[in-house]
Amino acid sequence: MIQHADSFLFAFTFASLAFPFTTLPPPPCIDDELEPDEKISDIRDRDIEEDRDHADTERPANYDSKRQWPNPIAEIAEDPVTTERFKQRATRRSVEEAEHTLSTDRSQQQLSTSHGRISSDPRHHSIRRLQEYQVIGRHQPTETNPSPALYRMRIFAPNTVVAKSRYWYFLRGLKKVKKATGEIVAVNQISEKHPLKVKNFGIWIRYDSRSGTHNMYKEYRELSRTAAVEALYSDMAARHRARFRSIHILRVVEIEKNEDVKRPYIKQLITKNLTFPLPHRVPKIPTNKIFSAKRPATFA
Repeated sequence: MIQHADSFLFAFTFASLAFPFTTLPPPPCIDDELEPDEKISDIRDRDIEEDRDHADTERPANYDSKRQWPNPIAEIAEDPVTTERFKQRATRRSVEEAEHTLSTDRSQQQLSTSHGRISSDPRHHSIRRLQEYQVIGRHQPTETNPSPALYRMRIFAPNTVVAKSRYWYFLRGLKKVKKATGEIVAVNQISEKHPLKVKNFGIWIRYDSRSGTHNMYKEYRELSRTAAVEALYSDMAARHRARFRSIHILRVVEIEKNEDVKRPYIKQLITKNLTFPLPHRVPKIPTNKIFSAKRPATFA
């Protein structure tokens, strides 16, 4: 086996020395237009003949000493026809990109909130902030019940699509009404009346943990009902590892009287004459002098 390998290596070395590899000219430029019946080999032969014709003449301005071949980039830059072709391609490409962007915008604008489709308004399909919606629905009218009862719920969801989905999730568990046999009458977004006033909120929830189902009452101090619910979801995820799908909000109430606050972490914020220490005071730099003999003390 070793002898055969050595003989094969010697034969390959002898063949490579006897028949050295020929250096082929580089391929033509990609931007050269081919004729219908013209092949790459024909273009290569034509370029070789042109190189032989120019071998005895002076070197062109675009001669590349490293490649020993005319630089096609310089030829393209000097050729006015090729330059105009590049400009047309760039213009065509920019027009196609603009048309694609316009068609994308039009397709997004065609989406609406009706029939359960997402709206192009970023407030409806954003998942960063929760919104409070009032969803009203009922069972579809039938011959036996031409005027069915209406059911109203307040849902905290990022958009109207999620609000409707949560509405049907809770309603089919409370009443014998589901999405296939029911209909949505109205979906209204509820805004805060006093968004700049700090308020105390009490929230009753029921959530599913890894061991069972639990009821809980928590209090938060926020500016709005939606901010209190967002704080609730963040708090439950941090303390109890509860997911959004596992938390059911039963009731959200604004606590108007301070005496009704039960949690100590909220009571400490509503005490009278509440003050906070200022451990790091940064004085204003005086403008009348440039240098100072003492370093300022910013910590009390």
